[in-house]
Amino acid sequence: MKLENLFGDFHENYLGNATHLSSGTQWAKVPSGRIPGIDIENRSLRSYIQIKSKFNSMNSSSAKRLAGELEELKRVNPSNTYGCGWVIAGPQRTAIGENYISEVAEVYKGKSLYSHVTGNLDEMDELIADFPSLLTEIKEESDFEALLDRATTRVISELERRAALRGYGIVEYLYNEAVG
Repeated sequence: MKLENLFGDFHENYLGNATHLSSGTQWAKVPSGRIPGIDIENRSLRSYIQIKSKFNSMNSSSAKRLAGELEELKRVNPSNTYGCGWVIAGPQRTAIGENYISEVAEVYKGKSLYSHVTGNLDEMDELIADFPSLLTEIKEESDFEALLDRATTRVISELERRAALRGYGIVEYLYNEAVG
């Protein structure tokens, strides 16, 4: 789950710092809670988007809640565009909650999300192509072993915390999460 959250943070930060090419306008990451249901905004384009990592990032109740938040924003500011974007979701696959969102806001999936934000139809493909070299560059600029040690320590601490909440050891917790 932590890795999935980091993945989501990456896309929010990437898209929340993007420039829309054709308009030259800037997107910004919205601080948590400032605009309910919104992760990134482009005030010049009057566009506001919630970012989801992948097609199954929400359950039905959280999708209904998000749809309600987007609907309220649209009611207050009808000239703005509101939407939800799923990074890992193809156009043919329905994302969980997409039906609720599509009734009140725009739906962006995969490449269409990146295209909408940046104005570049190939942005997602270019990012994916560049990603391995970016990781190599980060690895070369960092003490990778220390990063790995810190990440491992955080994962173990989180597992210990979750196991303790349920009165389990880590192994029993992992077993129950995997099988139960």
